[in-house]
Amino acid sequence: MKNDSQPGPEQSEESTPDLREQLADLNLAPDWVKRDPKTPSPRKDTGGKPRRSGARKAERRPARKETRPRRERQPKRDSAKSKPTGRGGARPAPPVELPYRVTFLPDQKRLSALAQRLHRSRRAYPLAALAEKFLSDPRFYRIKLECERGGEAPPLFQCRQCGSVARSEESAVEHAVAAHFNEYYVCEEIEQPPPEGQFNCVGRCGLSGELLGPPNYHLYHRSVRELYERRFAHMSFEDYERKIEVLHDAELVDQWKQQACTTRRYRLREGAGSETAATLDRPEAEQRFREQVGPDLIRKLRRAVMPAAAMEGMTDRDLRAFLRRFDEREKNFPLSMIISLRAAFKHMKLYVFKMDGKVNYVSSIMPAALKTGKVAPDIEALIEEIGRADRCTADDLLRGDGDTDRSRSSALGWLIDKGHIIERHDGRLVLPPR
Repeated sequence: MKNDSQPGPEQSEESTPDLREQLADLNLAPDWVKRDPKTPSPRKDTGGKPRRSGARKAERRPARKETRPRRERQPKRDSAKSKPTGRGGARPAPPVELPYRVTFLPDQKRLSALAQRLHRSRRAYPLAALAEKFLSDPRFYRIKLECERGGEAPPLFQCRQCGSVARSEESAVEHAVAAHFNEYYVCEEIEQPPPEGQFNCVGRCGLSGELLGPPNYHLYHRSVRELYERRFAHMSFEDYERKIEVLHDAELVDQWKQQACTTRRYRLREGAGSETAATLDRPEAEQRFREQVGPDLIRKLRRAVMPAAAMEGMTDRDLRAFLRRFDEREKNFPLSMIISLRAAFKHMKLYVFKMDGKVNYVSSIMPAALKTGKVAPDIEALIEEIGRADRCTADDLLRGDGDTDRSRSSALGWLIDKGHIIERHDGRLVLPPR
């Protein structure tokens, strides 16, 4: 295992989708603003059945007859304890608390693409809506893990290939086996005689549909373990075993026998190591991977930055649950992402300011309130008209004849470029705060 202080894995150009595709339409107004006012508001689906008024229901329902006196409701005794929660009556385990501080960061390449678009635009965009755009796709943001201030936390172990993080080297290597084994070993199929013995049933994975073999076959447990580590290592082995179904089906038994006539052997890919000639079965190849390949894929860190997409492939289940809890909280209220974007935009020569009370906006133009009385009458008239209107757009101002519109358009463009008028993301024109 190598010790490295780099914050995160490298990402290839080909694997990163362009954020411009996601932000092709930067109109971040809510749906009620975008909807045509003539279009009626959508109503909940009633399943195609006509609604009945409460009066008609009351007419059709016969009056209830009291046939026996009503008993007084007794208070529930220990009702909180009497209701089991979770499987088997057990209460769900409390959330795991780990001594790490979690920060959400925008993906750098997509942030640069967005900054270029903002520099070309004269509009102001709400910072919270942009933060939600980044958090809408795991490929668009990263997660930073570091020790709490003034606290001690165990080191982190990060996979160089995909950025997945674990709290132990063993767990990190197991992730490398599950996620990257096929990148280093090539599989070869070899024909062999069918299995001999009496087989009345066959086990089948309920998640993938793969046949695992009869439970009384001597390689059955190896097949179960191999499929688990190859595809389902993100869940516990006990949970995976419960997904296996045993079927008494002669056709499936015959199908498994045909599959068992082909065995798989594994060989290290050329260029991945020196021992490329030896062929091994899956357990032997995985053990060789753990000893010779895995340690070089893992680095030990005190602070790690990982792609959010790598969270699903983590084998450290407690750390994954810990990060998921923060991820859900951030998507409900993206405070950490807003703080990260604010700092990044200021560094990229963009301006972050507040409007509408406490709402943060970002723009390539710094707002600058203009003092009336010291400007040309046509400029002052534009400013006063925008200040009086509840909702005003450029189209609302440019409805005169051709010469007037050209004059007003030129004046309006100058006011927006100088920051004396702010054009919001939805096209509304507002005056900057004084």
